[in-house]
Amino acid sequence: MPTANHARAIANAVLANTAPDATRPYSALTWGEQVVIRGEADREGVTPEALYAAQIAAMTEHQTAERSRIASAHAITAAIRDARR
Repeated sequence: MPTANHARAIANAVLANTAPDATRPYSALTWGEQVVIRGEADREGVTPEALYAAQIAAMTEHQTAERSRIASAHAITAAIRDARR
């Protein structure tokens, strides 16, 4: 049975395969993706579109934070590398 984790995984997969500013609308998802999200939305008592939008927003925020963390790690690594030269 699909769970919130399944729906989040689908939203994450959609984000991973698109630019952050070009996410696919709910209506463009495959039938299977929509079924999973619709099932979770029914359990939570919200519309599938609202659940998908909330998940995309959360994943975009997470993706942005993760990119920032990675950029900081690269900057620190570069600074250490430059200091050793």
